[in-house]
Amino acid sequence: THSTHSTHPQRQRQRADVRILHLTSYERMGIARVHCVSGCVCIPQELDAHRPPSRRNVSIFRDGLIQVDFTTARCEMALRLLHRTSSGQHKWVLTRVTVSPRV
Repeated sequence: THSTHSTHPQRQRQRADVRILHLTSYERMGIARVHCVSGCVCIPQELDAHRPPSRRNVSIFRDGLIQVDFTTARCEMALRLLHRTSSGQHKWVLTRVTVSPRV
């Protein structure tokens, strides 16, 4: 679970883009579901870290973008690994979370 803070006054609802950088690979990777828990609203998303093999079997990093509307000064989000998988396994590597105001 990751918490973010809005530094803006609460006169109107604040918006932000939350970017989730994660590893994707051609083997052993799973699917994670990201959703807002409290203090904000967003559309839940599933991020599949499995990338079917192409001509080059390499691992790369991908960005998942979630648009968040703050309802309070603190936003709590959750990232949960799902039992469902497209690779047959469940590895999932979170690299970085960045939050930037949306204008």
